[in-house]
Amino acid sequence: MAQLEERATPGVDGTKVRDVLPKRDKMWWRYPNLLKLNLLLTCAIVSDITNGYDGSMLNGLQIIPAWRHYFGNPTGQRLGTITNGVRFGQLASLAIISPLLHHYGRRIPIAIGSAILLVGVVLQTTAQSYGM
Repeated sequence: MAQLEERATPGVDGTKVRDVLPKRDKMWWRYPNLLKLNLLLTCAIVSDITNGYDGSMLNGLQIIPAWRHYFGNPTGQRLGTITNGVRFGQLASLAIISPLLHHYGRRIPIAIGSAILLVGVVLQTTAQSYGM
């Protein structure tokens, strides 16, 4: 574990960082708040990773003849709508997220967004047609 050097960077009014931060003598997972923070950050990272995976998988599905036949050989706008369905939800959230974050902070809007995301995952997974 890295320790701050004796000549730590001075902060406001000459206060050194090592004087302000508590000394940590255990690994990060032994501190409940750091454990919670890192688990929440892991959720964010997994969400970011799967964002790219969704697009790659859907592009791969488009070359399968059975997929094309099932969805009526989509081209043009219809294919673009299927491919970018996730992005439409992201764009719609931009209009309301800033006021929600300002009013409620980050925790509640992120929880609401995650719940909506899970509903969307279920809908996409069970989709039987273009309309769904």
